Amino acid sequence: MSSKSCSFPTRLSDPGPEDHHRERAREIQRLEKLLEDAFIKLSSVASNINGVSGRLMLQALIDGQDDPAALAQMAKRKLRQKIPELTEALNGRFKDHHRYLAALFLRRIDAHTADINDLRSRIEAAIDPFARPGSSNTYFSAKHRRILADGDP
Repeated sequence: MSSKSCSFPTRLSDPGPEDHHRERAREIQRLEKLLEDAFIKLSSVASNINGVSGRLMLQALIDGQDDPAALAQMAKRKLRQKIPELTEALNGRFKDHHRYLAALFLRRIDAHTADINDLRSRIEAAIDPFARPGSSNTYFSAKHRRILADGDP
């Protein structure tokens, strides 16, 4: 029998938040491979293709934008410093089947994120009666709260 602890679901067959995190990460990897298939090297410049800038660029690609310079201009914050590298990385062949699959992967990623947030809320509600009076719910460590909020370890 595995020594893996089960945080909230009481049966081993029930998917917990960690299962959804794993599946979400797999979908992001699939999306990254799809981009590489289209010769789009976004992940070589952006550390998180599912971040704000990455999502804007991906949605624009799905919507039919194919100008690398226009896509690179969508960069936010620190990524704006890398616009020349982004322009080069976004110069690929993003076809209709890539658009379809990218949209599919983004929907799956969003569904996993929603499931994670729902499970987190249910766990917090379930353990709330056991919290010490006058203290905030400390079930999730700072690292776990960051992972649940960002989706990245």
